[in-house]
Amino acid sequence: FRSQFPGDAAERFEQRVGNPAAFAAIGILHESIVAIGDYYNDFEMLRSVSFPVTVAGAPDDIKAVCKLVTGPCENGALADLVEYLEAYCG
Repeated sequence: FRSQFPGDAAERFEQRVGNPAAFAAIGILHESIVAIGDYYNDFEMLRSVSFPVTVAGAPDDIKAVCKLVTGPCENGALADLVEYLEAYCG
């Protein structure tokens, strides 16, 4: 994925997520980073975090790089992720 809009927020985020040193500098271990995305524009972000998550309606290519597939967006996918993290990560 390459952003269509150089300098936009998604590109800046991807540059930082893909750089573990940026998080280490503020005391966040790469192993602690979770991201949720649902389409090809999220692919690089999902590949670069330690716990990538997607939703039930995501393309199979996206699901293949994720460790968790939640329910559909319209049924509270983000809430599913929060519940999972609370249950398994304390």
